[in-house]
Amino acid sequence: FFGLYCEHNFMFFLFLGGYMNNISRIRAIIANGGLLKEKLGINEEVIAIHDILVKYSNHEDTLSACILQNSISDAFDYHKLSDNFGPNVADIVSSVSRYIHHEQNSEKWKTKDNYFLKKIEKFDPQPLMIVTAYEAHQLRSVLAGYKQEGQKYLKKLDSPIYHRLRYYDSFSELINRRRKELESQTVGDDKIFNYELVKNFAKIRCEARDVFGFQEL
Repeated sequence: FFGLYCEHNFMFFLFLGGYMNNISRIRAIIANGGLLKEKLGINEEVIAIHDILVKYSNHEDTLSACILQNSISDAFDYHKLSDNFGPNVADIVSSVSRYIHHEQNSEKWKTKDNYFLKKIEKFDPQPLMIVTAYEAHQLRSVLAGYKQEGQKYLKKLDSPIYHRLRYYDSFSELINRRRKELESQTVGDDKIFNYELVKNFAKIRCEARDVFGFQEL
């Protein structure tokens, strides 16, 4: 009954909002599965990105937005997201989803740099934490795919791996330039941006450089 009710009535989770925080409600949705989980775009990739982020952040809105990063759609728009999970979560998701949607539809990685770097230049710490975890997961997936399939896997990518690595270098340089500013922003007494996540991403980049070398195409 719980599952059927959740799948057809978002008001149930508005009701739960008075008794459960966002993370608890999201965990209930994940445990329940079904159509509501699907409508919110909660899949294995999103959970894997969250599993990276949760090691470096305990900020509820950031973690909630990470899991809900694919949620804005025809079935569940910005206003429904804001009503159910709060305007801050909706704003973070909106920023992250525009980044990810454009990335996934970009024909060539080498044309991405200016567009994405200009966007994340203005990102607040919360969406930038999620995007960093997202890119860390993407690069881990590429490394895993290459280790399993070799060159065959790289041919499946939409652009040569070296274009990705150049973008990641620029991405990291931008965050390093913004580090002092990002770390100075707080919610109450809590810092939002944890630079240890960037260090983790740097380790993955170094591993990728060791695997793929520095050859330019």
